[in-house]
Amino acid sequence: MIDGTDARILSLLMRNGKIPVRKIAEILGLGESTVHVRLRKLEELGVLKGYSAVIDTEKLGLRVKALLQVDVDPIRRDDIVRELAKNPHVMGIYSSTGEFNLMALIISYDPSTVLEILETLTKMEGVRKTNVMYLLRNLLPREVNEVLSDLILLRYGGHG
Repeated sequence: MIDGTDARILSLLMRNGKIPVRKIAEILGLGESTVHVRLRKLEELGVLKGYSAVIDTEKLGLRVKALLQVDVDPIRRDDIVRELAKNPHVMGIYSSTGEFNLMALIISYDPSTVLEILETLTKMEGVRKTNVMYLLRNLLPREVNEVLSDLILLRYGGHG
C-alpha cells in the first residue's frame, strides 16, 4: 500500500503539517512533482485524511480527562454507543475485553461533565455497571502524530 518513501513523507508531515512540498522534496532528494504525486496517492488511498493543527488542550483549560468503563448488554451496545457519541466531550468509544466491554475517553473543562455523562448512562437500559478512572498526570507526554510517525517509519522501513 505504501513504501518507505511514502512513510518518510508522512513522518515529515506529522511532525510539521505546514512543511512545504519543496522542503519535503529537498529533504528526501525527490522532485516536487514526485512528492505531489505521492501526496495525491496517499490522499486517494485514504491514508492521508487531511491536515490539521495540534492543539494543547491543557492551555485551553481542558484539564479533566477520564476513562469511563461501562459493562453493557451486547444487545443494547449500539444504542449506548450512539448516546455517548452525541456528547462533544467524548473523544473516543472503544469495545474492550475484561470486566467492562465498553470504554469512553472523556475530555472536559470540569469534572461535573463526567458526572453528567455517567448519570445519563446509568439511566440507560442495558448498562449493567460503570466505573470512572480520572487520568491525573501524563507521565509520557507524546503527541499522537509523533507516535504515529515513529510507528510508520518502523513498519514501512523509511529511514529518518
